[in-house]
Amino acid sequence: MKNILLVLFIVFFSSCDSTSEKKGDIIPPFNVLEHPVNAQKSIQFLSTLIESDASSNLYFLRAKEYLKVRDYLKAQKDILRALKGGATDTDYVFLSAEIHYHLEMYDLALEDLKLIANTNQDIVAINVLFVQIYLAKNDLRKAKYHFQKLKTLGFEAGQPLVYQLMDQMILNESMNWINDLSMIRQISDQHNFVQQLYFQHTFSFKKAEIYQNELLSTMKKYPSDPHLMRFWAKFLSSMNKVDRAEKVYLQVQNLLPNNSNLTFELGDFYFKSRNYPKALSYYAQIPKTESIFAKALLMKAICLTYVGRRMESLSALDSVRKSYSTDIQVSQLFKRYRNSLYLTSANSSDSTNKIKVEN
Repeated sequence: MKNILLVLFIVFFSSCDSTSEKKGDIIPPFNVLEHPVNAQKSIQFLSTLIESDASSNLYFLRAKEYLKVRDYLKAQKDILRALKGGATDTDYVFLSAEIHYHLEMYDLALEDLKLIANTNQDIVAINVLFVQIYLAKNDLRKAKYHFQKLKTLGFEAGQPLVYQLMDQMILNESMNWINDLSMIRQISDQHNFVQQLYFQHTFSFKKAEIYQNELLSTMKKYPSDPHLMRFWAKFLSSMNKVDRAEKVYLQVQNLLPNNSNLTFELGDFYFKSRNYPKALSYYAQIPKTESIFAKALLMKAICLTYVGRRMESLSALDSVRKSYSTDIQVSQLFKRYRNSLYLTSANSSDSTNKIKVEN
């Protein structure tokens, strides 16, 4: 107990340095944030303080608590308020990077980290986050670079499975790390990084009832986590619970705004549900700057054919051919979908079964 109080003492008073004019003078009592599981009570208490003193420090503290309960959008709003208040501490910037990572705003997260990479901020934590971001972006070269730095610095105690999975993912040893995931028990008690990998990759081989129970158990512990909700939407869709899945997906969309991967996923959801106009509307939202734009354009072409706009469909295909002529993967997809479209245009009936959506 004394150790916990000491840690809290250091956190609060280091965050409330009297030399900063922008930070709040009100320090929450130690027992309010004594237990991490009491994050919701902490949020309520801090919200009361913010009503009378909307300082950068209090917004920073509340953002940390929102991060604990995985309410990332509210955490982002608070850390932005803290930074706009003039705060420039590395702790603030690192928290911003963490929140951006969990919102899948990877480029913004990298911008944050690069600002503090050469400061006195916890260099181990910075490199862990660098690895997670580059793995999410599928940039194994850069992920490996930062993981090698971690090996030199030394890993933090208490999360061996996180580092083990990172290492195997960087080495592209999918069989090993997926096997390690399948052996996990009590997934609701695992690290956030491990949980997301688990529910993303065990879906295809776990019994539906077991997967559902584990996911719901974890969601009960973290009801605000948009990624767990996203896995739940996928599960409902796989069980042909289309209406329920749609409602969950729309909730997730509100919690992960401006997320192109989620937008594409919603397009796929409506495509598989044979709601081609809605699928088309989502595929059309993918910006040209995104890596999945070519794939979205191909799916858009298919949807255009299904809604009777064949000439627009062929025009979209032609754009893909011209813009991505040197991309082997896109060229293969182009040939496959072009043939499917010719079959579709020759037969006005719905031929969804002839085309499988690539995940």
